[in-house]
Order: sequence, then structure tokens, then C-alpha cells
Amino acid sequence: MSEEFTIVQSKKKHRKFGKSAQVKCNRASSPAEFDRDKILKRINYCETELEISEYFQTAIDIIKTAVNNHRISEIICLGIGSISESLTAKYQLAFINLVQRNLNIQSINFFDPLLSAGEQEVLKALKHTVLSENKEGKYIAESPTLFYLPHCPKQLTNNLLFSNWDPKYLANIFLISNSFQRIITKTPERFLRPSANFILEVNPFVSEVEIENSFELNTCFNDTSIHSFTPTKLDTASANLWINPSQPTYIEEDLEIVLNGSKKFKTTDEQLCKVKDEMHFLGQTYLCYLQSARNYKRINDEYKGAGERTVEATAKLPLVNKTKMSQKKEFFNIHNNLTSIPCLLINKNVLIFLRNESWVAGKIVDADGLMNIFMEKVVYCDQKGLQYKLDNYGIRNRQILYIQIPESIDLTSAIKDYLDKLHTPMNKSTKRTFKIKRAQMKNQETVNELKGKQF
Repeated sequence: MSEEFTIVQSKKKHRKFGKSAQVKCNRASSPAEFDRDKILKRINYCETELEISEYFQTAIDIIKTAVNNHRISEIICLGIGSISESLTAKYQLAFINLVQRNLNIQSINFFDPLLSAGEQEVLKALKHTVLSENKEGKYIAESPTLFYLPHCPKQLTNNLLFSNWDPKYLANIFLISNSFQRIITKTPERFLRPSANFILEVNPFVSEVEIENSFELNTCFNDTSIHSFTPTKLDTASANLWINPSQPTYIEEDLEIVLNGSKKFKTTDEQLCKVKDEMHFLGQTYLCYLQSARNYKRINDEYKGAGERTVEATAKLPLVNKTKMSQKKEFFNIHNNLTSIPCLLINKNVLIFLRNESWVAGKIVDADGLMNIFMEKVVYCDQKGLQYKLDNYGIRNRQILYIQIPESIDLTSAIKDYLDKLHTPMNKSTKRTFKIKRAQMKNQETVNELKGKQF
């Protein structure tokens, strides 16, 4: 009878990952996932919430006062950000929409290289215009224009001022952006001059009013002011200020969206957008590890020390090499203090306690006036109580805590005898030299002459 097998499959559905799985490298959603109506609904909610807030009521009054009955022809908004993903960008868009309605401005023109195709459709649904050309902020205000640059880099504002560097054009600009005064206060002039020289030059002639941030989301409208250029202040400037302004130049790190060209984001089938470089990075990392390991071994072999000395190696260290200066010091110490005591104990068995809480017992075979001691047949006991038998052991003077003197030694008489030995007169040589012989012969001749004379 044949056996039958039943194939059992799991009811759980496993998600498959492979090369065909689409992973997005860009921040923008694909058209299938982009919900325009949902974003429009969210923006409408932001407008409703913002319109009844105390912050907007204060802000619109300040803006109306700054505009001062000028008929604003259009609004140009730069750097609004991603309105599909950023809550801050949604509130900033809601803010400029409310300003347009309150001031009865005909149109708003937007440009931001980060805007995706879906976000551009949202702006068009709100009856706004999306500019296609990146003018790097160089828009000329031929008629009264409200510029809205929410948290944009100062280089973009600098370009806007450069393109309108004439009193008749500056008088048409009403700019809502980061505070000029704070930019100048927070940044030293030597750093600000290369990247925002037009802000520095025009600051004395600008009328700036801060829009105090009282909104519940602090990051949406912080550090915001409205700037206007009244003819009265502009007329006080020197005429040479407006002649031949230099084209602003920036270093690469300062460009951001001032660059002439937008940042392009694309969807891709590559996982995490780094598969093609992942093995290269892994290989470079491993190569760096191997090179570092080899360099460490080479340096360690060349420069490593011998480590901590053993007890035997310490015992065999030579005593201090004596110079003429040390010999004089030794002679002085022997006659003026008790450093000569180890010299009295030569060929005696003594116990010496050291400063590192260890002790040494053995026979002193040599010592000097500096209290350096050399011993034989030694027992050394370390701090842990472990004992070692050594043939030789040298002790430097700075290691000695105290010396236990045997009771059989009379210290006073021993010191006196030792000093007497040091001062024992040397026996004169009895050998007659030629000089001595000649002197003795002359003396003898003189004596003989004196004896031969009669007095």
C-alpha cells in the first residue's frame, strides 16, 4: 500500500524581499501613494487653526502697518519646503494664504527645488503659480511685492537685495524673513561679510519689525520679522553706496538652494540605494582594519618596553655611578649626619624595611656615604608576604624606610672608630729619591765645612 503525504502550507503570508522590491531613496512619495485631497484638507485645517490664533492676529496687524496702504501686486514665496511631509511647511503655507486673503493680493508665486510633482499639483489646486526657473533669489521688484522667505539661508536674501540694489526697487520690497538684526548680532562681521555683505550694507536703512512668536508650534514662525525700505531712510544713504554693486560669490557649503539647479529625486529599484557600493565600502573597511593591525604590530615590536622589572632584575641593578660631585657629597654626609651607618654594618646581617611596605634581610657587603647598600644571601618579602631568596640585592637610598641595627653594636663607638680609620695618616715612603739624595749630600758637605773651620 502506498503512503500518501499531505503538503501543509503556513497560513501566514510572508513578505518577500528581493531585487524587485522597490525602495525609495527620495523623500517624495510615488504618485500612487500621494493623496492630494488629504494634503489639501490638512492645509485647510492649518488655516482654520492659524486664523483664530492670537499670533496671526498680531502678525497681520504688523504686516498691514508695514505695507502702509501700498498696493501689493504679488507675493513671491521661496523655500517653503515639503508641504506633504513637513508640518512646519503646512503652517507656513497656511500663513501666506491667509496673508493673501487679508491684503487682497492677486497671486502667489512659489519656488523651491524640493517641491515634488505632487506638491506642485497641490499648489496649483490652491490657484497658486509654481515657478520653473531657479533665479537664485534674484527677482526684481518693479512694483510693490511681498517676499516670503521662511527660514531661508541668508545668501538667498543677499541675492534678492543685490538684484534690487537701487532705492527705487528697494522701496517696492516688503520682506518677511529671518531678522536682519539677529543675523548681524549673532555672526561676526568677518564671517558675515563674504556671504551677506548686502544685508550688512542695507541694515542702517531698513525698517524692521519683529513678529513675536506666540504660536503653539515654536518652530514654525520663530525668528521672523518684516522688513521694509522707506524712501525717507534710503535718501539718507550716500549715493556711492548704490553704484556698481559687486556680484555676490559664495563658497560651496553656503549655497544650499541658492545653487542654480534643483535637487532631483528619483525612485529606484536598488535596495537602500547603496547596493552597488556596499561591497566596495566593506572592502575598504576591511583593508583599513588590516593596515591598522599591521601598523600596530610593527610599532609595538619596535617601541614596546620591557614591562615591569622582576625582583631578580631589580636586585641586579647597579648602584649609583659616583661622580666627583657625589664623592664630595658623600664625604660631607659621612662627617655630618648618620648616612654612614650602613658603612658600619658591612659584613653584618641586618633587616631593612623599604618604603613600598616590603623588607629585606641579608648581609651587607658594600655601602657608601649616600646610603646606597649592596647585600648578599638575601631574603626579600613583598607587600603580599611572598618571600624570595636572592644571591644579590641592591638598595637605593630613596627606597629605605629604616634599618634595624643589631643590639651587639655600640653605635657611638662604632661611628668614632670608623671616622678615625678615615683619618689615619698615610705611612711615608722610606725610599730615597735622587732629589733627596742630592739634598742630603749638600747638607753633609755644609756640615763638614762647618766642622773644618775654627771659630
